[in-house]
Amino acid sequence: GGMTEAIQDGVDGFVVPVRRSDKIAEKLHQIFNMGEDKKQNLRRNASEKVEKQFSRDRMIQEFADLYTQLYNGTRL
Repeated sequence: GGMTEAIQDGVDGFVVPVRRSDKIAEKLHQIFNMGEDKKQNLRRNASEKVEKQFSRDRMIQEFADLYTQLYNGTRL
C-alpha cells in the first residue's frame, strides 16, 4: 500500500526506495534532464489522478461507506 499504490513510477510521479539517497539523486537527475513534453505529461497525469481518485466528494463517499460497513458489522 501507501505511495507505491498512489504513484505509478514514471507515469504520474516517481517512486524511490526509502533511505536511498543515491536513488533519489538518480531520479532528480532524470527529471532535470527530461524533456518538457515528458514533464508536462507527468504533471497532467498526476493532476488527473488526484482529481479522479482523491477528490473531496470521493473521499467523503469512501468514508461514509466505511462507517456504514463498520456500523453494520460487515467490515472488521
